[in-house]
Amino acid sequence: MKNKLPVVDFSRLAGDSPPGTCVVCLGGFAASDEVRQLGNCRHVFHRACIDRWIDADGFTCPLCRSPLLPSPEEEEEKRLIVKIFTTIRSFPLSIMNLQINLFISNLYVENYL
Repeated sequence: MKNKLPVVDFSRLAGDSPPGTCVVCLGGFAASDEVRQLGNCRHVFHRACIDRWIDADGFTCPLCRSPLLPSPEEEEEKRLIVKIFTTIRSFPLSIMNLQINLFISNLYVENYL
């Protein structure tokens, strides 16, 4: 589990509006602290704190209880969404509008008719 949660310096998370304290130890974060950001909920913890949590069979976020990592199905769904939008962004504007309208129409038919 730990090998799927990369370790970064807390200072690298500055653009993500990181929290001021770790809810496991209630200590503050310093710029040079090694932290892990969870794959699902994006909550941030000191590396040592979340590693101890995982070692004690904690497979959910200590703060919100969501799984530490997305399921394979969720990962595949995200990958497909990125692929769709990347493809659509490459279309000229007129074709893109047509594609979006078709997509919305199909959603409507699938969900309401």
